[in-house]
Amino acid sequence: RWRELLDRLEKIGNIKVVLFGFGMTPTFPNAIDLRGQTDLFELLSIIQHRCFGLVVPDSGILSMVYYLDRAFALRLVSLWADPNHGILKQAVSSPNPRLIHRPVIGAQRDLSTVSAEEVLRALFLPKTAAILLAGGQGTRLGIKRAKGMYPVQGKSLFEWICRKSPRMPIAIMTSMLNHDETVAFFEQNDFFGQEVFFFKQELAPLLDEERHPTDIQGPQGNGAVFRAFAASGLLSHFQQLGVDLVTVSNVDNVLTDLFDLDLIAAARAKKAQVVVQCIAKNPLYPSMGLVVEREGKKQIIEYTDLDPSICSSLAYTGQMAFDLSFFSKMAEIDLPLHWVKKKMEGRWMWKGERFLFDVLPFASQVETVVAERRQRYAPLKGLEDLPVVEAAVRS
Repeated sequence: RWRELLDRLEKIGNIKVVLFGFGMTPTFPNAIDLRGQTDLFELLSIIQHRCFGLVVPDSGILSMVYYLDRAFALRLVSLWADPNHGILKQAVSSPNPRLIHRPVIGAQRDLSTVSAEEVLRALFLPKTAAILLAGGQGTRLGIKRAKGMYPVQGKSLFEWICRKSPRMPIAIMTSMLNHDETVAFFEQNDFFGQEVFFFKQELAPLLDEERHPTDIQGPQGNGAVFRAFAASGLLSHFQQLGVDLVTVSNVDNVLTDLFDLDLIAAARAKKAQVVVQCIAKNPLYPSMGLVVEREGKKQIIEYTDLDPSICSSLAYTGQMAFDLSFFSKMAEIDLPLHWVKKKMEGRWMWKGERFLFDVLPFASQVETVVAERRQRYAPLKGLEDLPVVEAAVRS
């Protein structure tokens, strides 16, 4: 289990693992091995001043770190075969106000049942929240309701996405077109067991073919999320909850993981302002934006703007993770409006949209993580996608 954990940490990148304890076996060649080489005070000093997180079984070291009367940031993951011992039994708060403690308990009092995935989630997910973009209607799916309510194999898109998430804050961006029915749908389904908040993006008039305003309105694209989230008061609320990282995902991707561990771990380990989830480019799926690098900065080019000279091996899934302080600053930026010609209500119209990825040039550090398509990407844009999406949720 330890080897699997260290292998996973190494794949995240920008992480140095330091080993404490006694004995020199087993060996971990890529770790900084200080087993048997530090006294207690040196060990505590390294943990206090150099470590992002500490993974430790129930022990004297755990108790000393937990009860250390110093204010320093540390993510403490404690491992237990029997929770009726030590600091869990004592049930006393740590004097360190910046300590984040997450116990992980083995099944049937067997510590070997604890997986590397459980430990990594306890280490990286705290103080994270998610935003689900769901302001659109299911017009291309043949329904006049919120797209998130569309059923796939007996479950709505909302249910597929929310049921698999840990119980952490989720904010859902709706619009005036579907807000009330979306809220009612979640209430009827007991919010799928989640802590859910709702906020609305604004609508804007669509233009006719001659680019004159019409009386038909529509959402202004996923780039509206920054101002809408701030204006709703949820940005301030999440900051008060201690959230410092937020993911943004699209409701039409049935395989999206709102709290994707690889995405979140990369954001925290690399201290990036933005992390973009990608998959390998596939010519069979041309309607995807591509991740490119220009003048040393990562950008995303929408598929409608691609030309043959653009070369990239990575396609954008629509999911990103944002440092919340950066996200907050983007609420003050006037993102460009892109005009897209779409057929709506039986006629062609021009729809102005702001794109989420237009904030990338404002970020000092943008990273990418590459996911497997079969695990993370099966979008339901129209009825033609339904067979592929149904196969994805069955597999």
